[in-house]
Amino acid sequence: MAKTLGFSSSQNKARVIKAAWIGLLLVAILLSGVGSNAQSAAANTVAAAALKITHGAHIRPTADYGLEIQNFNALAQKDLGVVMYFIDWSIAGQNGSYFDDFLANKIQQTFGANAPVIMLTWMPLRGRAPGCTKNYAYAIPLKDITAGLCDNYIRNFGLALKARPERYIVRFAHEMNLYSTPWSPRNFNQNASAYIAMYRHVYDVLKSANAENIEIMWSPNYFSDPVVAGNDRNDYYPGDAYVDWIGLSGFNYYTYLRSPWKTFQDLYNSNSFNYVLRDLACRYPKPQILAEIGTVEGPGAPQNKATWVTQAYADVPTFPFVRGVVWFNDYAGANPADADFRVTNTTPTGGEIAPLPVSGAWTTAYRQAIASDYYASALPTLAEATPPDVYCGAGQTLLTVSPKVVMIGLNGPRTAFSQVTGMLIDQELSFTLQTPGGSLLSGSFQPPAISPPWGQTTLTIHAEPGTPIGVYQVAVMSQGVEVDRIEVHVVETLYRQYLPVTSRN
Repeated sequence: MAKTLGFSSSQNKARVIKAAWIGLLLVAILLSGVGSNAQSAAANTVAAAALKITHGAHIRPTADYGLEIQNFNALAQKDLGVVMYFIDWSIAGQNGSYFDDFLANKIQQTFGANAPVIMLTWMPLRGRAPGCTKNYAYAIPLKDITAGLCDNYIRNFGLALKARPERYIVRFAHEMNLYSTPWSPRNFNQNASAYIAMYRHVYDVLKSANAENIEIMWSPNYFSDPVVAGNDRNDYYPGDAYVDWIGLSGFNYYTYLRSPWKTFQDLYNSNSFNYVLRDLACRYPKPQILAEIGTVEGPGAPQNKATWVTQAYADVPTFPFVRGVVWFNDYAGANPADADFRVTNTTPTGGEIAPLPVSGAWTTAYRQAIASDYYASALPTLAEATPPDVYCGAGQTLLTVSPKVVMIGLNGPRTAFSQVTGMLIDQELSFTLQTPGGSLLSGSFQPPAISPPWGQTTLTIHAEPGTPIGVYQVAVMSQGVEVDRIEVHVVETLYRQYLPVTSRN
């Protein structure tokens, strides 16, 4: 029931209301992230069931790239929704071109409106005039990119993609947390802040093309090498405003790197690498794609390639932010003497594809793994794929209301707002407001429901004229069950007082 606040005079009333507003502001900040601990037993696979996981692959570029992809689809018995390949900046303005469209044209000629999303692993190497202000033989210094010396190329690259019909994910300057990567800031005697400045600059310039078909990916390696202060993958995160997708790469190299056999769980869900997929989901509300993944053959059962593939694709749906898996269907570095991650053969020229190995065991395991209903050939839109909040695993609140303490002034405005966020819900949820008996409080939700797997709705609480001054406990209901409570303070006049920001050394 509502509580009543008594005042002896209008002067005391004003002082109390001001003090209450300041105190409630602090309480609201403290309580904004708190909620119930209800958790669906199947919460981790809700997103995979609702949004699916896109079947993708890196296919080595060939003279007939469309046919190569088409034949891969036929062997896999499921069409690729994402195709990834590598490009550098060497095309910068040559013959007036800023994007080498040969492969994209092959894809378009083969698939037309059904073309897969093209993920361009875009490497800042070998920039040249007139796209850049000078030629670069190899890695472009981060400071030069940040200073705008290649802005002409970056902007025109974006405009070239904008003019095309396909959807693009630009995976820019990946695996920056490996010192062996040419654009690692260590190679320029700089630290992660230099990478972040460079990445942000490129993001801003590329986005200035206003291309709706371009999305940008931040893509570290699953582990950092070396493991030293300042080289953790999270040290390189440029901020939520500069990331559309998070990509992650990780392989089981086994003896090729004199490493023990590593399962998918060893790579992506072990203490050794800080449970990398869950750590990223707990830090950043961004959709994820496993941008490069693969394994070599092992010594024998159960440490063999077919078993690794089967287990990996069975495990992926339990990571709720993962929206795609891009299998690296090639040798490491396209070098037959290096680690063989292929599940079909690759060809240097035409589009011929055949099962591997002779028995076809790798191809069969791959085909059966992606046959799961969790895997699809269409990538959700960025808006659909982006979660409304971070997710830290079992026990996290799945329905939250924030803030939980609001104030309404009868002298206006007589409204207050809260946000209801649903994460990993398995059915459409509509909401109602339950107010104390006899109160003149009402509420509405826009939109009126949240659909699986996640979403947000804004709750507007309104006080009618004549609402008694007091504190009201208002329940947010869904499907007849109380989700959470909001404490609504109704006062005569609402004074907004701004506190100075101070710092302490």
